[in-house]
Amino acid sequence: MKKFEEETLNFACEKYLVLGFFFVTLFALAMRVSMFTHVSNDFSVFLSRWFDYLKANGGILALGSYEGNYNAPYMTIMAILTYLPIKSLYSIKAVSVLFDFGLALSSAALVKYLVPKNKHFYFFVTYSVMLFIPEIVLNSAVWGQCDSGYTMFIVLALLYLLKEDYLKSFVFLGISFALKLQFIFILPLFIVLYVVKKKFSVWHFLIIPAVNLVLCLPAILMGKPIKDLLLVYFEQAGEYKDLINLNFLNIYGLIAAGGRILHGFGIYATLFVCLMTLIYIIYKNVKFTNKKILNLGLWFAVVTTFLLPCMHERYLYLGCVLAVIYFIAYGENLVLMVSILLCSTVTYFNYLFGVDFGFKGIVIIAYTVVLAYYTRDLFRMLDDRK
Repeated sequence: MKKFEEETLNFACEKYLVLGFFFVTLFALAMRVSMFTHVSNDFSVFLSRWFDYLKANGGILALGSYEGNYNAPYMTIMAILTYLPIKSLYSIKAVSVLFDFGLALSSAALVKYLVPKNKHFYFFVTYSVMLFIPEIVLNSAVWGQCDSGYTMFIVLALLYLLKEDYLKSFVFLGISFALKLQFIFILPLFIVLYVVKKKFSVWHFLIIPAVNLVLCLPAILMGKPIKDLLLVYFEQAGEYKDLINLNFLNIYGLIAAGGRILHGFGIYATLFVCLMTLIYIIYKNVKFTNKKILNLGLWFAVVTTFLLPCMHERYLYLGCVLAVIYFIAYGENLVLMVSILLCSTVTYFNYLFGVDFGFKGIVIIAYTVVLAYYTRDLFRMLDDRK
């Protein structure tokens, strides 16, 4: 072996994590760019129309009159993109891909904080896995959606929650709320910890709308009525009130009718389950560890989406991310993680490519059984005094 060859290999072996990080990033980016030409229904019906309106009416100046049902912060990002000499399809997806990498880094930081040793290795593994999860790749590069954005800030909120830096935690939670209403899937965890741990004040929850207001300022300054900004999420929630299920694999996927009646039932059933969970935790005087907190957060993410009506294909995104984080950090909940990935893959391929696997009912029943066993294991963990 030549000396130069030997030195090169020695360097590669010594810096394998750095080199691996570089190549994983390069491969993940190349994979996403190769999918940029796909035009989803969401893009053609909604995103492109909103983009064209903003561009035709002055970009930032149009924030006072846009009609999209996304909150102002995301529309502000879109307005900024109108000034770039890039096709809207590519620039919108580029922002989502940027959030993908931010999500991978924040997830890696959370795992690094949780594991007791080999922290740099686990950081690299988490970063790499997150970038190649099918749901994450398809969501941004094919669908053009930005679920990695709100999820990234939830992961950061959890990281600082565990570090007991509550100001930063609620600021990140507020940013997540400003991007997507789906932040509510993790909100019950913060309420439980507020009641049980008594480490932060109820006033911290006011940081959430305050951050949203700050991020909405560009639209407000351009003349967008504050009332419209306050009602945007209510309008989103009521948009599909007659549909009990929107291609999401929860219990309502087995129900063909009764949307408006069961809509209210699903909401109140979810609130009831969250309340009973809080009462149980108080009754058992649960002593929380980082592991229990993360597991409870994962449970809320999957149970709320399972019980709530009008869930879209993408709403298990947070559950998918937290399941992967939990498995890498603790080596547990493998069956749950695989089930979530399977459910998401089935619905993504059905929506994006029209693929009907023909066993939707079987998947829902199997997922229900998995979730029941997972719930049993979670409450056994909460009972554990360690």
